[in-house]
Amino acid sequence: MNSVQEWTMKFSPRMRVNFAGGDLTSDAGLLLYKEFDHRIGLSDALRNQLVVHVPVLHRDHPNNDVVLQKVYQHIAGYHTDDQADDLVMEPLLTALFGKNRLASQPTLSQ
Repeated sequence: MNSVQEWTMKFSPRMRVNFAGGDLTSDAGLLLYKEFDHRIGLSDALRNQLVVHVPVLHRDHPNNDVVLQKVYQHIAGYHTDDQADDLVMEPLLTALFGKNRLASQPTLSQ
């Protein structure tokens, strides 16, 4: 008998919240922020209005992705750019951004 329901996130049907184990994170509260962000369109507004992306061939992370990563890091309590090095492979953050790897400290500090 299951005592806790399983939820599927609207921003990503593949992402589910349950208590069955799997990839674990101490930052699961970011799921609520991402769901809220998805519903109000904050990330889309930042991508489309606030940040002009000029393609640079030698960079893996466009400027708008770096800004959004910085926003989510602040929400999660990681306020310094130096903490990005510890988060580059964090399972939840990489899943929220749909990337294999996030921007590191040098990229955020540029």
